[in-house]
Amino acid sequence: MRERHAFAQQDLARVRDQQAFSDAAKRTLLSPLTWPRYPAILTAFERNLITNIPLNDLPELGVQAALPTTSLNHYYINEDNGMVHNDTSSDGQSILLPSNSTAIPDLVHKVFSDPTLANEHASVAILNATTSPGLATDMQGTLQGLGFNVVSVGNAGGTYTRSKVIVNTSVDGTREYTARRLQRILNATLVHETVSGQSAQIVVVLGGTFP
Repeated sequence: MRERHAFAQQDLARVRDQQAFSDAAKRTLLSPLTWPRYPAILTAFERNLITNIPLNDLPELGVQAALPTTSLNHYYINEDNGMVHNDTSSDGQSILLPSNSTAIPDLVHKVFSDPTLANEHASVAILNATTSPGLATDMQGTLQGLGFNVVSVGNAGGTYTRSKVIVNTSVDGTREYTARRLQRILNATLVHETVSGQSAQIVVVLGGTFP
C-alpha cells in the first residue's frame, strides 16, 4: 500500500491500492466468520488508533462504512480524467497541478451540493473585519464552491474579535437555512439585525477568530 515508485502515476496508483485494501478490509469485517473476533479487533483498535473522533461516534462511522458500494459514488482527481497534470516544484519535487481553475472546484460543488441551500439561494455579502488583506475574496471562492450565492465582498471598516453572520432584516426573503450553515462553517455568532447600506440577505463579517 505504500509503494509508488513502481507505478507510472506514483501517488495516484498508491491511492488506488489503499482504496482496494480498505474495501477488502470492510468486506472481511462484515463477514459473519469475523464476528466472533470483534472483541479482539476492538481492543486492537483502541490500543493502536490515534484519533480526535469521540469513541461513541465510531459505531456511526462503522455503519456508514458498511453501506454497499452500489450506494456510493467515487470521484477521482487524476491525470486520466485531465483534472491534474505532472509538474515539478521549485525544489525539484514531482508534483501534480490542477489542469485548469474550475475542474476541481466544480467537482467539490458536485460532491457536496446541498439542494436546500440551492433552493433558498439567499444572497450573501462578505466583509473582512481582520487585518489580513484579501480574506473576503478568498472566502468568496470557498463559499461559492460550496454552493453559496455570494454577491459581493468588501471590508468592514473596522475589526471584529469573532466572525459574525448577520441576517439582514431590512431585506426580505428566505435565508434561515443558509445563515445556519454559514454559522456552523465559520463557527460564528448568528444575529438578526438591520445592516444599513447592504442589499444582501445575509452579511458575513470575518473576525479575528476566523481560522
